[in-house]
Amino acid sequence: SALNLARTWKAVFMSQSLPVGAVLNEAFQFGLQRWGTMIRFAWAPLLVGCLLVAGFLGLMLNVEAIMEAGRTGAAGQASDYLRLPAPMIVFFSLVLYVLVSVLFSGIMASVFRLVALGEDENRLINIRLDGPAARVFWASLLKGVISTVVWCAALAIALVLTGKNINAFFGDLGALFSAAMSSLALAIGGAAEAGAERFAAAEALFITAYWKTATYAFIIGFVPAL
Repeated sequence: SALNLARTWKAVFMSQSLPVGAVLNEAFQFGLQRWGTMIRFAWAPLLVGCLLVAGFLGLMLNVEAIMEAGRTGAAGQASDYLRLPAPMIVFFSLVLYVLVSVLFSGIMASVFRLVALGEDENRLINIRLDGPAARVFWASLLKGVISTVVWCAALAIALVLTGKNINAFFGDLGALFSAAMSSLALAIGGAAEAGAERFAAAEALFITAYWKTATYAFIIGFVPAL
């Protein structure tokens, strides 16, 4: 009825439990005065995240082979510079993604609650694993899964429209990754110029072959991914 509609309107837009002015004021004050608070929220999760990434790279990369490639200037395949097989790298990459996402979700939960509720527990080490952080994590994960599915579908459609073979595409993508790893190895080992030339050549070949496919995929996937 009209009376129920009016009550619903009042509950949603005029509720005393939603201090819109206070939220807007806190958001404005946050932009001007809360940089120190933001650093306090973020420094510990960022440090732990960086340590996790460094540990993953140390586990994945064969540093001795990389340094040897830099000394000799002879670039090999991507597998020459990796300690682990590809399936293990994918597995550990997913684990790393989850752990880093949990840490960043804690940062975002603290920021959201500060802006919306004025909540600040004044903790120097702000690594959150509580309910608000979990809700941010699951929401971000769901959004990431949906976006990934959309972009994969857009790429598949674009490959069909441009007459490209999906196996050939991933083979060429693997070759580009191999060139990137070789370039990185040469750069770390002290032969940055040779590495840059190697990667630039592989990149040019990939772009020449798939620029139309990438354009179609972007056009198809951009709006749904939003």
